[in-house]
Amino acid sequence: MTPHCPCCGAARSQKLLQSNQQYLPTDLFGCDECGALYLEPTYSAENLLEAQISFHEKWWRGSNANLLNQEIVSLSSVVKLIGKFISPSSDNLIVEVGAGRGTLIKALINAGYKAIGCEPAAELREIAQNQLHIDKSRISSKTATEFLIELKSRNTPPQAIIFWHVLEHILLPVDLLKQAKASLAHGGFIFAQLPLLYSNYVYPEHLYFSTPTSLRRLGELAGLSTLLIEVDHQNQFITAVWHDKQITEEKSAHFASASWHERLKLLDESCEYWHKLHELDARLLDERFTAIQTMDTMIRERDATIAAQRTLTDERLTVIQSMDTMIKERDATIAAQRTLADERLTVIQSMDTMIKERDAAIAAQRTLADERLTVIQSMDIILNKPAAKLLRKLKIL
Repeated sequence: MTPHCPCCGAARSQKLLQSNQQYLPTDLFGCDECGALYLEPTYSAENLLEAQISFHEKWWRGSNANLLNQEIVSLSSVVKLIGKFISPSSDNLIVEVGAGRGTLIKALINAGYKAIGCEPAAELREIAQNQLHIDKSRISSKTATEFLIELKSRNTPPQAIIFWHVLEHILLPVDLLKQAKASLAHGGFIFAQLPLLYSNYVYPEHLYFSTPTSLRRLGELAGLSTLLIEVDHQNQFITAVWHDKQITEEKSAHFASASWHERLKLLDESCEYWHKLHELDARLLDERFTAIQTMDTMIRERDATIAAQRTLTDERLTVIQSMDTMIKERDATIAAQRTLADERLTVIQSMDTMIKERDAAIAAQRTLADERLTVIQSMDIILNKPAAKLLRKLKIL
């Protein structure tokens, strides 16, 4: 049986991919109603909140001030995005649902906004208080639903509500977005960022994965107009900005029953509103064009670097080839020297043999000379005996 979509609750969906032990722990489904992508659920609605709290406390346990401050710096792009719609001011209340360790709230406070939030995970609130020194009154311990209900009773409703990497952890977020819309100040905005379907983000705590189509449909189901959908291909995130579309509908209804003077005033307001949207679109287009130019420059620099590396590689290859030739010549020289050495060794061995033969001949000649000397000495003795006798005889006479 195909599981219901955890994003919109629809039963109509299609199996897109079979489970894969390496990338997909379960089958992947695509919702026909909202376009969200999701795996087979492993959590029930009853234990979901406790499971998400336990997961995030373990995930962020051990966060230190240095890492948190680095994250605050990286969130400057988020603050910049919010600034395109709401100017920094202590009068403009910004609310973050699921504030985590408080890094985005800290970044908003640093930028000049009045920022508060809620976070049901006690360990994460402690990190915000102890590491970032955020007053505990700024981050409530209430759940998202409880906190949004409380917001409706405030005298100054928020100009914006932020769900930064939160909605993918919420079952049926349409209901939560409806609550957020009801808690907003008139003309307020809702900001959200969620992960795309990417292997590094596939784990049970991510209940579904968004697409541009699914976020537009999610906004429609919650009664919101989509002002912006932006995909971060580098980090595999998707960002949405929504606006209460009821404002436009109310103005249209009022326009039909208004006097000509009121209609002209409403037209001026509408023109001003659309002019602001046009300016916003123009700024976004300019920023995208600047980003494209920057990317083009980076690509050109990368190509130049690659060309330089290729030239350097060619030069190194030439040097290696020259060294290889020199090594071969050296090896040839060593081989020739070895041959010459072998020849000299053969001559030395021949001379050694000749010397040994000469020494043997000399030794033989010495032995022969010694033998001849012995013979001569023996003959001398023999010859000397008659002479001695003759002399003795002569003495007698």
